[in-house]
Amino acid sequence: MKKMGNRAIPEQEQKFEIVGEHSVSITYDFTGKQIKNHHMIIKCLVCGTERIVLKQNIKDTVCQSEVCRKKIEAYSNTRLYRIWSGIKGRCYCKTQTAYKRYGAKGIKMCDSWKDNYMNFYEWAMSHGYTDELSIDRINSKGNYEPKNCRWATDKQQMANRSNTAFVTVNNETLTLAAWAERLHVPRTRLSAYLSGKLKKTIEEYIQSVINKENDDV
Repeated sequence: MKKMGNRAIPEQEQKFEIVGEHSVSITYDFTGKQIKNHHMIIKCLVCGTERIVLKQNIKDTVCQSEVCRKKIEAYSNTRLYRIWSGIKGRCYCKTQTAYKRYGAKGIKMCDSWKDNYMNFYEWAMSHGYTDELSIDRINSKGNYEPKNCRWATDKQQMANRSNTAFVTVNNETLTLAAWAERLHVPRTRLSAYLSGKLKKTIEEYIQSVINKENDDV
């Protein structure tokens, strides 16, 4: 992250194109070796502002025009930006509580998203993002990347958690949440049977409810 006043702004928020080479300057390192510094003219693809920067610094350049500054400020106040920032935090910030469940287990954010918020933003907008949905990894052990992510409701996410139990009865395999909905019983009741604290197994209980439904038909 870079700083703008007291506010954090995303790295590589803007995209640039190289308009041409401006000049070449010569400097020397501490050994006296000559170094050529290529100064390039680049153009911000968001606002059209041109500026001169060292070629090796283009990747880390952030446009400081008023148009782009306002746009960055607007993005940093959005829920979607906080989601993006939160993913980076739990994948890479070892001091965050959630890191042990993500980054420590090898879960990463793809470079395309990690290095450029706009890439994440464009994917989100084209894949059904709304403020009522949250990001969900299809494979809960996989990375945050386009092919493994979707926008889902809390209910969908619950069914996809790595600790979700699957139960098979009559060759039908469903999650605990799905069985609760299918049988019209509280999920907490199924959890109690799953815990083994009751006389019946969860399979026996589910079968008894199915049998009762069939008897009532």
